[in-house]
Amino acid sequence: MKKEYRIQLHVVIKVIVIIICASLYAYGGISHKYLRRFVAPFICGVTMLCYSRSWLSLVQMAFLMGFQCMGYGGVALWQKIARRGIFGLLSGSATSILNFFRERWLLVGFQISLVTLSYVLIGVFNPFYSARAEETFLGLLIYTIPILSAEEKE
Repeated sequence: MKKEYRIQLHVVIKVIVIIICASLYAYGGISHKYLRRFVAPFICGVTMLCYSRSWLSLVQMAFLMGFQCMGYGGVALWQKIARRGIFGLLSGSATSILNFFRERWLLVGFQISLVTLSYVLIGVFNPFYSARAEETFLGLLIYTIPILSAEEKE
């Protein structure tokens, strides 16, 4: 198989894994919190390990599991903004560990800021008018950059 076709096949496989992880994240919002907190980060970590061949993927997986156990709800608007901001900042940071150590600063900055802002803006004000669409979208944001950028260091 030509190199470009092999690379494209890897990207398609990664996109399928991203959809699986985002779906587990959303299903974990309905019930069975372990899907969001442990299964999706585990699948993400194993996929990243397979593609990056770096033990940092496992560290990233452990941090993501820990941060996914945090609560981010609130009664007052300021509580929702603050808790979702902290949750987004920590989740964005947890999913940037491999890229941080590989000095991919643009991806790190983009991932942290995108996830943090999205958790606040979409989580608090929910323009989708559906919790299911919101949580699936947030799951996509968490898992897309880390999984797509996981490649063996040259």
